[in-house]
Amino acid sequence: MASEQICYQISVPSRLESLAAVSEFVAQTGQTLGLEPEQTHRLQLAADEACTNLILHGQVAESHGERMITLDLCRTRDRCILTLRDHGRPFDLTALPAPRLKTDLRRRRPGGLGVYLIRTLMDEVTYRSEDGVNTLTMIKRL
Repeated sequence: MASEQICYQISVPSRLESLAAVSEFVAQTGQTLGLEPEQTHRLQLAADEACTNLILHGQVAESHGERMITLDLCRTRDRCILTLRDHGRPFDLTALPAPRLKTDLRRRRPGGLGVYLIRTLMDEVTYRSEDGVNTLTMIKRL
């Protein structure tokens, strides 16, 4: 695998029931791409957290059909690139501050741990919203 990039793609409805299909896609694709089980597991967790956030927080009322999430999982010689695209409400999770993990649980605001987990699991996380399409790109160096 010199400098070429090998990619696989899936599109799923933006529903919680789709999370199992996302996990299975990442597992199967990780195996096809020759990833170590630990690398695949990290990608699965990041994909699950990101998709869950899109599903729960990115809903936009649309009168024409069901909203979809598209995932691309690509591999180069030295990294895996997991890209999620949707047409929901724009939200840049990379702009969120890190949670204060040492704060007493009774005083800490709920949420934010999924984003923290994504940042911990992946080496690079970027976001952009352009022409109504939100793109979250997560890179794991191999």
